[in-house]
Amino acid sequence: MRPSPRHCRQPARRPAGPRHVRAHGQGPRRGPRVLTALLLLAGLVGALTVSARAFPPFGAQGSSGLTPTAAWLGAYVQPTGSHTRAAQQQAVLELEGRIGRRLAIDHTYVPFGSQLGWRPAWDVEMGRIPLITIGNGASTAEIAQGRHDVYLRQLAEGVRGLGKPVYLRYAHRMDDPRNSSWVGSPERFVAAWRHVREIFAGLPASLVWAPTAAAFASDSADRFYPGDDQVDWIAADGYNAPGCRPQTTWRELSDIFGDFYVWGSSHGKPLMIGETGSVEDAADAGRKAAWFDNAARDLTTKMPGVQALIYFDAAKACDYRVASSGSSIEGFKRLALDPHFQTTPLPPTSTTTTRSPTSSTRQPPSTTQPTSSPGSAPSPGPAGFSSVMAPNSGALWGTSKFDRAWEAQMGRKFDIVHFYHQWTQDFPTAEERSLAAEGRLLLINWKSPGSWPAVANGSQDGQITETATRLKAFGRKLFLGFHHEPENDIGAAGQPADYARAFRRVVDVFNRVGADNVLFVWNMMGYVGGYGNIYPTLYPGDQYVDWIAYDPYNWYGCRAGQRGRSFAEITKPFYDWTAANTPGKPLMLAEYGLREQSAGMPSKADWFRDELIQLRTTRTRLKALVYFNNDHNCDWRITSSSASVAAYRDIGRDAHLNRLH
Repeated sequence: MRPSPRHCRQPARRPAGPRHVRAHGQGPRRGPRVLTALLLLAGLVGALTVSARAFPPFGAQGSSGLTPTAAWLGAYVQPTGSHTRAAQQQAVLELEGRIGRRLAIDHTYVPFGSQLGWRPAWDVEMGRIPLITIGNGASTAEIAQGRHDVYLRQLAEGVRGLGKPVYLRYAHRMDDPRNSSWVGSPERFVAAWRHVREIFAGLPASLVWAPTAAAFASDSADRFYPGDDQVDWIAADGYNAPGCRPQTTWRELSDIFGDFYVWGSSHGKPLMIGETGSVEDAADAGRKAAWFDNAARDLTTKMPGVQALIYFDAAKACDYRVASSGSSIEGFKRLALDPHFQTTPLPPTSTTTTRSPTSSTRQPPSTTQPTSSPGSAPSPGPAGFSSVMAPNSGALWGTSKFDRAWEAQMGRKFDIVHFYHQWTQDFPTAEERSLAAEGRLLLINWKSPGSWPAVANGSQDGQITETATRLKAFGRKLFLGFHHEPENDIGAAGQPADYARAFRRVVDVFNRVGADNVLFVWNMMGYVGGYGNIYPTLYPGDQYVDWIAYDPYNWYGCRAGQRGRSFAEITKPFYDWTAANTPGKPLMLAEYGLREQSAGMPSKADWFRDELIQLRTTRTRLKALVYFNNDHNCDWRITSSSASVAAYRDIGRDAHLNRLH
């Protein structure tokens, strides 16, 4: 009989209480001001100075000055269908093939918590300048306080490793009210900006400040501006989207960015249109093509100081794709080849779009913080994963109480299946081996014999050796958590230092046996409010741990006096503790859950939907999620309602969690 997880009873050594947690709109236009200011500035365009950190392009496009000899054209290019590396590369190459030139700038978005990935290095190799957008969704207060410095320094080292200049765009559209939940006040944003700049100081990165175009028609630009000494390039995002965005009239490029041009020019900074795009006009098939033609004209005559334009070649809420029609493709090609822009023709071998997108590129660098495995010689992980099976982006998806019928309802396989075993039990079982053979990873919690000192002093080496030998013969990678949730057994099983010594003893024996397919998981309850002071003593050391896991729950409805807590709330305390103390280790929720919620509370389904949002924004360091799908003292099961099943199925089908299958 499997031992019951201990998350449903009160810890013996703390007071009662929760175990895991602490008890693009457009603004009004000002036409006369724009016209007057444009006339006044017309004679000053050639005299604009630029930041000393604004960098020249490299290679054939380079010049000896700090500004391009003509403007740079770039794009964010959305692939069709999947977002695999091959699909992304093919999308960029196809656009370049259509316009007959290399893009000067390729725009990528890095979700907060993710590393740079392969694309900036590929751009450098292909002769493009990377424009990298970072920071959206992360609290500016936390950034300014230095709570994410480890991660930001990892990004900085990634930039350093490229060996070429890049544009870095931090927290764009900070003025948009829809971003207020994480931006906070202008003062908070400015403090965060200054902190980010300090971290990237000395690197070949030009910082691009990019509010919405509407910010320049009000005082928002002034309130959010960090200062001339803090900004390298001034940019703006704006679109022509009548019938799609809250906009009723067709707007040319100069209509959208006129206020931006006036305001930016007065600061003596190089100017960039960071995102722009146009929809089609259903009543006029050629109007989008004409929009591109008018943009080329306006850049030359009305906004000659704009030194970079980045097109948003994507169909999301609105269809801005270059290929939305044949006439649109031709119009964008005319814009791309206009003398206003520096052009680098494609080499003869690259003019066809059927060329393999990976034939001349380097392998992508790992985007997960390197982690030394406690094993003697860890084998490499599959493509997209580190040697300890941490995905480069997104997270693995798992469950306890595995059931094939329930998995079928999810429409995909689980990446991880979770089981519990006692010290002397023989595992993996036949069922567990079958599930692993079908491509799932095993997560096994292995309880000690009840005495940590007995494990630490070597008297249990025989059992450890037997288990290690069996798991080595199993051959597949698996996660092994030694005595999960030890906080609950302090005193009965030993003291925190005894646990750490026992953990190290187990790993040392496994190393001697050569069971390097076993990935060791340090699995805490994660209740920082009750145990935060002993976690440093419980921790065996980086060299003994592959993954860190914890088990947070929303106890509302299961324990008297507990309020409802969101996914963000239950995961935050230990998430923050690991960021400060063990930032190099991949993070896992080995158990988590909630019951159906009462009237007046967010439903269980809504809680799951919010979970996905948090995973993609504020909890990006979580690399594996294993739901506690049990009816054990409280009904945590996903199948508690059809709405719960549907919401959880949607999470599993999202690309952020669709990793192994």
